[in-house]
Amino acid sequence: MNNKDYLIQNLSSPIEQLGLDLRSFNVLKRAGVRTVSDIIRLGEENILRLRNVGPLVVDRVFSAVARYLNLSKEDLSNDEVVM
Repeated sequence: MNNKDYLIQNLSSPIEQLGLDLRSFNVLKRAGVRTVSDIIRLGEENILRLRNVGPLVVDRVFSAVARYLNLSKEDLSNDEVVM
């Protein structure tokens, strides 16, 4: 499996795969975020606007996504990652 296939497969993974803390997980679920790609599509600014979300939650979520995709947090804003 090449890198692009790996990335596509992991972007469609449910957020349960990220190993988020309960607070971060619950906030995302309440907002209707179901997959890793949903998080990336929303972006940090929109997730920060969700109820009960502060900078710490945003940092935890995007750090978990970057780890899960084997990318740096800066790479998450790359147009090739966002589908």
